[in-house]
Amino acid sequence: MAEMPEEDVHEIIRIGNIEVWLGDGAFLNNYVLEMRLPMVWKGAPANIFRARKGWIAFILDEDESEWSLAHCYIPDPEHKLTLRQLLTVLQEIRKSILKEVEKYD
Repeated sequence: MAEMPEEDVHEIIRIGNIEVWLGDGAFLNNYVLEMRLPMVWKGAPANIFRARKGWIAFILDEDESEWSLAHCYIPDPEHKLTLRQLLTVLQEIRKSILKEVEKYD
């Protein structure tokens, strides 16, 4: 996956020097299933899958149910990011989303 189709990318953000594409859950979910991507992390803050040129993550709700708050693709063609770096970035995104959700509760 060189990149997500443009219509499936909702927002591109940077956390530190790491670029994160927030995208369409249906596209990413189908991609993970069709390509049978290996899961490298299950649980908070996200379920993380290794894609050919990066990482796909489904950021989990507070109760860590199978329901996702957000879906994202992290470009990393050479897979240089460590699991710790990925978890840190995804935790920041999760905190930000949960803070937004609290405003509407």
